[in-house]
Amino acid sequence: MGLTLAERVAAVLGQDSVRLEDLPAGTSRGAVRVLSATGEPIAFLRVDLGIETDVTAGKALAGEVALLRRAHDLGFPVPRIFALLDDPSVAVMELAAGTSRPDADEAERVGPHYMAQIARLHGIAPAAFGLGAPATVSETIARDLDAYMADAEAKGIARRPLIRLAERILRHNLPQSADPPAMLHGDVGAG
Repeated sequence: MGLTLAERVAAVLGQDSVRLEDLPAGTSRGAVRVLSATGEPIAFLRVDLGIETDVTAGKALAGEVALLRRAHDLGFPVPRIFALLDDPSVAVMELAAGTSRPDADEAERVGPHYMAQIARLHGIAPAAFGLGAPATVSETIARDLDAYMADAEAKGIARRPLIRLAERILRHNLPQSADPPAMLHGDVGAG
């Protein structure tokens, strides 16, 4: 019989044993706090729930891990990745200090630094993260719209009147910009 997830995580972290504590998760991945044998938080798990959502479609956890590793290499304050496990797909990560639900004083204290990091991210070319991207913002947005419409087609909703109307409006109003695309974080916000 194979090792349990807790046993596998303990091995990665060099611990005799750990306890896993489920946390409220987002829509794209599960969240688990890793506790030492004495109950101290020591790591964090990002877990592929095996549920394909609009957020995770076509985006394996391995790709997310690669982006986090590159962000770390570029000096962004992101958790280090200790390991990527299979079956289920789990990223074993450094536990970030703080909370995803800061009180007003904490938000005031860290907010300027947080927003500066987001602004810095937006100034980096996708190629710095190993991502291919069209040459211009206009081409990037058109490609994204094509991908959304392919997804709508695959889900059998592309011919719905509201979807067709939205596509026509968006295609007619695509921004015209020769500027290069920039990195964006899809769900900027605490937590």
